[in-house]
Amino acid sequence: MAILFFSGRYFILTKVRSALTEKMDELKKKGITITYDSLELNPWSGHLLTKGIRIRIGEDSTQLAVDGSATQLEIAGVEILPLLLRKSLSIQSISLVDPHLVYTSEFKWPADSESDSKTKEGIPLKHLRIGYIHFDNASFLLKDSIKSDTSISATASMVVRNLNMDQLNDSLQLRQADLTLAPVNVIVPGSYYRYQIKQVHFNMQDKLFVLDSLKVIPLYDRDTFMRKAGEQTSRMEALLSQLSLKGLVVSHDPTLRVDVKESDVNFTLHVYRDKRYPFLKKTQAEMPMEFLQKLPFQLNIDTIKIKDSYVRYAEFPEKGDSIGYVFFEKLNSTISHLHNRAIANEDVTMHTTALFMGKGKLDAHFTFPSDTTQPYKTTGSLKDFPMTQVNQILEPSFQTRIESGIMSSFGFNFIYNKVRSDGNVELNYDQLKIVSLQKDKNDKTIVNKLKTAVINLFVLKRNSEETTRGDKKQGTILYYRDSRRALFHFWWKSLFSGLVTAYKLDGLVPDLKDHGKEVSSEVKDKSKNKNKK
Repeated sequence: MAILFFSGRYFILTKVRSALTEKMDELKKKGITITYDSLELNPWSGHLLTKGIRIRIGEDSTQLAVDGSATQLEIAGVEILPLLLRKSLSIQSISLVDPHLVYTSEFKWPADSESDSKTKEGIPLKHLRIGYIHFDNASFLLKDSIKSDTSISATASMVVRNLNMDQLNDSLQLRQADLTLAPVNVIVPGSYYRYQIKQVHFNMQDKLFVLDSLKVIPLYDRDTFMRKAGEQTSRMEALLSQLSLKGLVVSHDPTLRVDVKESDVNFTLHVYRDKRYPFLKKTQAEMPMEFLQKLPFQLNIDTIKIKDSYVRYAEFPEKGDSIGYVFFEKLNSTISHLHNRAIANEDVTMHTTALFMGKGKLDAHFTFPSDTTQPYKTTGSLKDFPMTQVNQILEPSFQTRIESGIMSSFGFNFIYNKVRSDGNVELNYDQLKIVSLQKDKNDKTIVNKLKTAVINLFVLKRNSEETTRGDKKQGTILYYRDSRRALFHFWWKSLFSGLVTAYKLDGLVPDLKDHGKEVSSEVKDKSKNKNKK
C-alpha cells in the first residue's frame, strides 16, 4: 500500500506538469495565454512553485479583458488520496506575491459554439478545501474599454482562512471562509477622491462582516476642488469608524438575496458646497424607496443603529462674504425593517435624536412607505435651543443676526412625495431679538436700523426695546421639490417654508421672499401635465 501510495502520488503529480502544458495550449486557442518564468514541482510533498507568472485574456494586446501577473505563486500541501478516493481536493496553503490585475470593462467575450457547449462536462470535484490563502501587496485596475482610462485603482493584502466549497449542480458553492483585507487603498480619479480602509473582515461561519475605519479623502482642497468641478457640487470628507453586519447571509434562491439581523454604524461627515458656482446637475435624485426597489438584489435588514455620529454642512452662499455652517452631534438613529420589497405591507421607519448645533435637542421620526404611491411622513421637535447658535448660517447667508432668544420648542409635521411637501410647524420661544446687518462704506458689518425695526415691530409683533415671554407662532409647510437635489435638501426647504410663513418673512425681507416657493420648471411642468391627464 505504501508503494502504491507513493508511486501513485509521484505518477499523478508528475503528470500535472504535462497536463498543465496541454491545458495552456487549449486555452491559448480560446484567447487565454498563460506564461511563467519557471515551474518547480515536488511530487512527494505536493508543493508547486511558479515564478514570473502572467495571464492575458483577450483577442489581442490592444484590447485585453484581463491582464494579470504575479512575482510568485506557491501552492503547498496538496493531498492526493482524498482526491483519488472522494474527488475532494485539499490544499494546505496558496501564496501569491505581488499580484497585479488589470480588467477592461465592457469587453465582448466570444460566445461558446454549439459543439463546445455539448461537450462541456460537470466539474471534476465534489469538495475543495484550502487552509490558508495569502495575496501579498495585490493591486487592481479597472479600465474603460473605449477611452482606456483607469476608472478604479486599488491595492490591498488579503488573507483567507478555512475556505470550503461543495459541489452544487455544475459548480462549486462557497460554504465557509474567513476573509481579511488590510489595508485597502482605492482611487477613483473621476470623482476627485481616494479611499482608505484599515481593515475589512468577513467570517462566513459566524455571519459577521466588519469594516474598520473607512476614510473618504478629497484629492484637492476646497477652492481647487470647486474650481476643477466647475459647478455647484458637494465636497465630502468622511470617516466611517466602524460598520458591522451581524447575521449576514447571502443566498441565491434563485435571485440574489442579502439578509442582515443587525448593523451598527458610526461616522463623521463634513460636507462643503460653494453656491457661487452654477448648479448644472441634470439627473434626478430618486426617492429612497424607489432607489432601494431598483437594486438588482433583494435586501432585508432587521435593524440599523447609527451611534454617536457627527454631521457638519458648510456652504459659501451665492451672495454672501463668508462660509456658514450647521452641524449635528451625538447623532443616533434606529432604522427598522429596511427592505426593498414593493409588495410588503410593512413600512421602513427611522427614529433619530441629535444635538443641533451642539445645543438643541432634536427628536424626529421618519416613515418610508413600501408602497411608493403613498406619501412619506416626518414628525419631530427641536427643544431648548439657544437661537443665537444659528448665527453661523444666518449672518453669511442672509445678513441677519439673532441677538437673544431661546427656542423652547419647535414642532413639525409634514408629508411629502416626489413632487411636494405639505404640513405645519409650531414655534414657542422666549426673548427673541433679531437685527439686520449691512456693509458700510468701509466694508465693515453694521446694524441696519431701519430693517431691524421693521423685523422686530412687524414680524415679532413688538417694539425693539421690549422683551416678552412665551411667544408662539404657527406656519404652513408647502414646498415644491427640486428633483435634482438630495432628500436632505427637500427636508430642510420644507421646514424653512414653514418658518417663512410663520414670520411672514417672504413679504418683509426681500432676501427671503422666494424661499419655500422655489419650483423647478421640470417638476412643475410634469405636475401640470399629470393634472391635465
